[in-house]
Amino acid sequence: MDTVLAGVPTLHESCVPKSPDNSTVIIVVTGVVGILFSLLLLSQVAAVKLDIASVPGTKRSKESEESNLKLVELYNAISIGASSFLNAEYKLCALFVVVVFPALSVLIAWGDKTSEASWAWPTGLLSGLSFVVGAVTSMLCGFIGMRVAVFSNARCTVGACSPTVGWTDSFNTAFKAGGVMGFSLTGIALLSLYALICVLRCARSRATPRPTVPMHAPTHVEWTPQSVSVWDSFTVPPSHTPPSTRPLLARALPPRPLPPRPLTRAPPIYRGSAAPSSRTTRLGCST
Repeated sequence: MDTVLAGVPTLHESCVPKSPDNSTVIIVVTGVVGILFSLLLLSQVAAVKLDIASVPGTKRSKESEESNLKLVELYNAISIGASSFLNAEYKLCALFVVVVFPALSVLIAWGDKTSEASWAWPTGLLSGLSFVVGAVTSMLCGFIGMRVAVFSNARCTVGACSPTVGWTDSFNTAFKAGGVMGFSLTGIALLSLYALICVLRCARSRATPRPTVPMHAPTHVEWTPQSVSVWDSFTVPPSHTPPSTRPLLARALPPRPLPPRPLTRAPPIYRGSAAPSSRTTRLGCST
């Protein structure tokens, strides 16, 4: 009867966890919830209007109108300065990534090579890809943090203009703005890292595939002198082996090499009167 070995993973099965666990669900749900919660906090920060007269305890007047104009002017100036800084910084970061990515890939492929002719290019390219993903994620989170900081600074100023609840409103606005950056950074980093791990796992499985090969067990084995000699070399006698497995072992297992024979030394040669006359010498031992 033919038997097929089951349980050997295929290429598409090796890219995902083999056993049904909750780790994937927890990671994805946590990252998505973090991003959604950061958007909720951002909407609450954006609900604060750039109008000093809109906070409790203040009234609309000519002085408040002038304060609003100055506030909007400063907000626009800071926003332009932050955008200029990000543009200059990200140009240097992009140049750094373009230079380091090929150098890192080549050095890792050279350092992990098995011989002079075969460099570990998959390992080098995947390491370079991990570096690029980390750099892009860092730049994205930095952009979100800078824009949220500039966006919320003017709202904190509006909340602090209230003579009654100024401390509370300004602190809540600043705290929510910090939560936007914290939760969005955590969610983006968690999802990007998990996606990168899945890509690396899939690429590694494709580099070293393990195909499913059916193995057929013979239904009948003829006993030959060679197979009998195999049984003679076993430590356990054939009578202690189940009858159903004896034919399989006789054909599948190679014969065990015979133990080496003990080395013997030639008897010593005595010359002259030094040779003993009353003792017998055998294999170099006196008896």
